[in-house]
Amino acid sequence: MSERGTWMTDFIYCGDTVTALREYFQAERCPDNKYFTVQELFEHQHCGAFFGRIGGMYPGEELHSMEGLIPEIEQVIKTPIRICVFAEDGSQIFELAPKG
Repeated sequence: MSERGTWMTDFIYCGDTVTALREYFQAERCPDNKYFTVQELFEHQHCGAFFGRIGGMYPGEELHSMEGLIPEIEQVIKTPIRICVFAEDGSQIFELAPKG
């Protein structure tokens, strides 16, 4: 059975970060498969939030998949953000800080 999870950012009030994340999630480097999806909760130029599906084939892969994306996301964001992953076997909040 595949692992099923959901992820979501907190509400982001920095237009530059929202734009950077929008571009990152639309880029080819972002995983585009049946285990990872992304949608924008509130499309606005200066604020917003993102969410989607994240999954895998083994317990905890939802968390491992997000951990793999964090270094790339930290390179593009302009302000600290939080991403929560609601995994099949528990939840985790990741606190990201700009590194770029």
